[in-house]
Amino acid sequence: MNYLDDGGNYVKHYNNRNQLLIIFLAVGFFMGILYENIVSKNQGVSIKLFQTYFLKQFTQVEIVAEEYLWYVAKARVIPFLVLLFLGCLKWKKMMVSICVSWTGFLFGIIIVSSVIQLGMKGILFFLAGMLPHMFFYVLGYGMYLLHLYRYPSHTWSNTKTIFIVLMIFLGIVLETYLSPLIIKSIVRIF
Repeated sequence: MNYLDDGGNYVKHYNNRNQLLIIFLAVGFFMGILYENIVSKNQGVSIKLFQTYFLKQFTQVEIVAEEYLWYVAKARVIPFLVLLFLGCLKWKKMMVSICVSWTGFLFGIIIVSSVIQLGMKGILFFLAGMLPHMFFYVLGYGMYLLHLYRYPSHTWSNTKTIFIVLMIFLGIVLETYLSPLIIKSIVRIF
């Protein structure tokens, strides 16, 4: 990053446009933290996902993998299809910026909510709920969002399509079959 002199004013010029995406993510994350700590707590609408009662109930529930697979597939594919549609519109960069900021906002809310309700072990529950499938979603969604953000300077290829479909598929499979086992084992430890 360097500064441009335009007649007395110094303006930041980003050499790498990806820095702006990181800034949008960080601002969204910070706003999510503020929202959960200030607004949500005062209005009593804080996320109750990490309450001890809910976590104990989760260990006793038997998850039918085939039904859960369809639920997870719909929950992950429908937003991606919406992104595909929005990616065909004129305002690609603005849509990507909003999407990245919103993702940061949601992560900020979830992390703060888990820490408020469970203390420092809430971070462990957060990580157990997000890994390993989130890694693949970030790669799949991230590649598509980066393509939209860099459009028209970057071209699309079949390799990118295959990679994105594979990452989302692996994320869905891991979220369906592995994540519930990880979360149940973490809940049983505590």
